[in-house]
Amino acid sequence: MVAIDGLVSGLDTTTIIDALLQSYQVKIDLLVRQKQEALDQQEAFKSIEANLLTLQGALVPLASSIKSVFDQKTATVSDEDALTAAASRTATPGTYTLTILQLAQAHQIATQGFSSPTAKITQGTLTIQVGNGAATTITIDSTNDTLQGLADAINSAGIGVTATVIHDGSPEYSAPYRLLLTADEPGAANQIKITNALAADTGTAIKPVFSGTYIGDAVTDPGFAGTSTVTSNRGAGNYTGNDNDTYTFTVQTGGTVGTDTIVISYSDGSGTNSGTLTVNPSDVDTFLNVAEGVQVKFSAGTLVAGDTFTIDVYVTELQQAQNARIALGSGAGALVAESSTNTFDQLIPGVTLDVQKADPAKPITVTVSRDVDAAVDAVQAFVDAFNETMDFIDEQLYYDPETGEEGPLLGEFSAVQIQEAIRTAVVQPVQGLLTGVRTLSAVGLRLEDNGKLSLDAGKLRDALLGQLDNVTPEDVKRLFAIYGESSNPGIRFVTGSIYTKASSTPYQVDIIQAAERASITATNAVTGTITINATNNTFQIRVDKRDSAVLTIPDGTYTLEQIALVLEDLINSDENISPASVEVTVSGNQLVITSTSYGYESEVTVLGGTALASLGFSGSETDRGRDVAGSFIVNGQTEPAVGRGQILTGLGDNEYTADLQLRVTLTPSQVQPGIDGTIHVTSGIANELAKVLGELLDPVDGRLKRLNQRFTDEIDAIDDAIRRQEERRDLERDALVRKFALLETTLSDLQNLTAMLAAQLQAVSLG
Repeated sequence: MVAIDGLVSGLDTTTIIDALLQSYQVKIDLLVRQKQEALDQQEAFKSIEANLLTLQGALVPLASSIKSVFDQKTATVSDEDALTAAASRTATPGTYTLTILQLAQAHQIATQGFSSPTAKITQGTLTIQVGNGAATTITIDSTNDTLQGLADAINSAGIGVTATVIHDGSPEYSAPYRLLLTADEPGAANQIKITNALAADTGTAIKPVFSGTYIGDAVTDPGFAGTSTVTSNRGAGNYTGNDNDTYTFTVQTGGTVGTDTIVISYSDGSGTNSGTLTVNPSDVDTFLNVAEGVQVKFSAGTLVAGDTFTIDVYVTELQQAQNARIALGSGAGALVAESSTNTFDQLIPGVTLDVQKADPAKPITVTVSRDVDAAVDAVQAFVDAFNETMDFIDEQLYYDPETGEEGPLLGEFSAVQIQEAIRTAVVQPVQGLLTGVRTLSAVGLRLEDNGKLSLDAGKLRDALLGQLDNVTPEDVKRLFAIYGESSNPGIRFVTGSIYTKASSTPYQVDIIQAAERASITATNAVTGTITINATNNTFQIRVDKRDSAVLTIPDGTYTLEQIALVLEDLINSDENISPASVEVTVSGNQLVITSTSYGYESEVTVLGGTALASLGFSGSETDRGRDVAGSFIVNGQTEPAVGRGQILTGLGDNEYTADLQLRVTLTPSQVQPGIDGTIHVTSGIANELAKVLGELLDPVDGRLKRLNQRFTDEIDAIDDAIRRQEERRDLERDALVRKFALLETTLSDLQNLTAMLAAQLQAVSLG
């Protein structure tokens, strides 16, 4: 702005103009205050929204009928060092007595000892098979004919075996290195089988031995002073003992072999096999028996008193392949279960047991019960979130008549309505409950006079333990969650959502198609036994859109029932098929393969293999399952549903049954024309509050979304009003500046005219 203050008039025109424009500034300042109030209110509602989201999260474990905290179970064990247990929601409370008979083990075998990892081995082939898996042949030639080379070749083959060169702790001058093979998976079915076609020992290379026993070389200590050569009966199968061990020999009475009588003491590692060996003059190059099949001979030469030598003896099977075994119950009637791993997840339904230490003489107690602590904690978390939300809204509505302090939402009726809607949802009784309690107060929750919830945790705990009169643990779940009761055991309620309405009268269920599994039957019957060998031992199948690897059936002669078990195990053990699985049974003289899943996604198709004809398959067998199909009928009106597997779900835009899910286990023969059953749906307090919160928090048209938009529009309108006032003020200022400038110009002209007239008058008077 151009400064024109008092150029002629001496007036403070800037101050005068500002005073004349003050009314505009008053209006602008008022609008700025209104904008800040709107911003504060908008921010307050955003904070309320954040609190409601926290409250909504606290409702999830209480409102849901599946994964409900009220269904949560816990398992306690009398000896956690021996056994751990975890219970799922489906577990039945009870006490179980178990005895761990043995742990699962992975098969381990090891060769005899070698002098180093790079020790030469003989060439040829080694065929390895784990359980019923495919047999793999490893070729050993000049590129990998060392102990480490063999280990690397096995590991590269990916056959379910890990090969490691280990050091057994023996002195370096002996043969401390062994090749250890360990099955990748534990269990009796995963035994390592080896066909050893490596060549026999040569002068520079040794054939690794993987089965039976082995006696190593006689190795003299570095300080051995005698000249006689000591030789053992080295080789496979000679050792009759059961342990990996070392025999240590010490010359007690020295002399010359072939001339003197020499006495040598010996002992194995434990001292169990010990004694003395007498070498008579006639025993030159003659094997003398020691113990457990070990023999030793001495060439002509001297043996010095105090000289020592050792002979290592080997058992190649270090650890048997075995299943874990556990007994449920006690005495002769105990049920013994086996698992290929140390985990049992089917022995007690809904309970996973992990065994860690076997002791057949020690019973262990497993107690499965409701996880009351988790349920009480979840309810307490809901109470805390509810009270924090109420406190926060109260703070926004606060007014202190003495100080005049007030919250940003004082007088904002929407905040009061939100608060009351939430409070109303928790105090209203649950409609439609056929049995049990209908209000939170019955289980220890109360809405106090201050508008906040209080929890009597002891009373709630008693209710969850069934120790409260006329209240069952299931009543507590119904009180909070959405719940359904069916008139037909083949139609079971699964869940619903905030859009599923409680039924004043039961909803009718009309099933028109039962869910089915894919199942194929071999085209041809098989009579007698089935012989499997290299010409007919492969099989490939598709299960639920997953193609198996080419499966190899172990060689052997099987009955149809036996081959069914082998085939089922092969298919279900294949990683390409997992997590899909099948059941293989026999019907008449034909094999039947059935997917364990239901619905259109369930599929079984034979793909090929050399075993097809032997098993009765033509190669054309294929089948798909069926999804359940049906609808709901409410007040005489049909509401559609969609089926997936055995789950029937109401469409999302249904008026009453939106998102209602039922599991239909009816068989095709059990589906009848017309109504197959009814479902009575109740909506618990947590689910009803979740509905209220859902309406408030809906990101498209929820109340808080609309409120936020209202404030945004209001703030935008205020910004427009401020801009218009500023534009008017600036225009008025410009006009006033022009007027005062004109005034100054006019005054200047008048001053000039006055001076001129004065000069003329003075001239006239002088003349």
